[in-house]
Amino acid sequence: AVVQAEGYQPAESALLTIEEGIAKKGVIVHVSRGATVSGRVVRKGTDEGIPGTTVVVGEGKETSFLGLLQGFGDLTAIGETDANGNFRVTGAVDGSDHVSVLSDGFASASLEIEPVKEMEERQGVRVEISAGGTLTGRVTDRHGNILPGRMVGAMAPESQDFQQTATDAAGIYSMENMNPGTYFLVSASLDDDSLFKGDLLSTLGGTRFTTAFVPEGGVATVDIVDPSAGGCRVRGRLEKSGVPLPGAALTALGMESTGMLDIRFSTAKSDENGEFEFRSLAPGEYTVQVEAEDWRGPLALVVVDLPEDF
Repeated sequence: AVVQAEGYQPAESALLTIEEGIAKKGVIVHVSRGATVSGRVVRKGTDEGIPGTTVVVGEGKETSFLGLLQGFGDLTAIGETDANGNFRVTGAVDGSDHVSVLSDGFASASLEIEPVKEMEERQGVRVEISAGGTLTGRVTDRHGNILPGRMVGAMAPESQDFQQTATDAAGIYSMENMNPGTYFLVSASLDDDSLFKGDLLSTLGGTRFTTAFVPEGGVATVDIVDPSAGGCRVRGRLEKSGVPLPGAALTALGMESTGMLDIRFSTAKSDENGEFEFRSLAPGEYTVQVEAEDWRGPLALVVVDLPEDF
């Protein structure tokens, strides 16, 4: 069990075994005072305080950023600025070295600080935030048809910023309050089951990454061509000497890549009858790598330019 209390570091008890219908008594969890970090969040280049800003203190930039997305984490302490932009976050874990903030109408920000120590009172931390930039554009398939209701994700490796949205009826996407810098853009179908199963490889299958640079205070317009949209649904049966191969992992890798950001791959798995299905493959030549219990190796596959089952 994990215990969190205001002003204290998160603490975890020893492993507990809970039996149905039986009350567990006498559990003792030792907690220790955390550090306190206080300061102010202001608009960049001014002394204007920003109220209602979420402030997270954690160890490492990644930890603090995840704290903003997931709420209370085991290694983060969280608070909010008052009407003047002042904040006071208690219970920070010993060694916390980043203060991350998230505010409506502004780009997220993360400030590195000297690691705090247990029961320390760190004061005077000042975090400046700006409105950031805007990224917009149209998403189409390889034939130029607009794609409404398409998920678009933008990932910035340097700032570790991530945003996602969906295209409107005209195939237009728009993301505001983005940190300036270079982003990788990717699109996927919102009705793709893999989005909800956490299967990132299937979600990105057949995708071509697009790069974009978002300027501070400006608008970047970048159109995306999604080759995986309207591709062929490829079904088949995997056999060895006439015997089905169930539970095989199949990875189709495109052989006509135009560059490092042109992924063109998809994954599938054979069922108990050896049957498999690639949901949407853009036309072209593929090598299908098969990993089965009784056999492994590459197979050649050519997908014709037909938006039909193949």
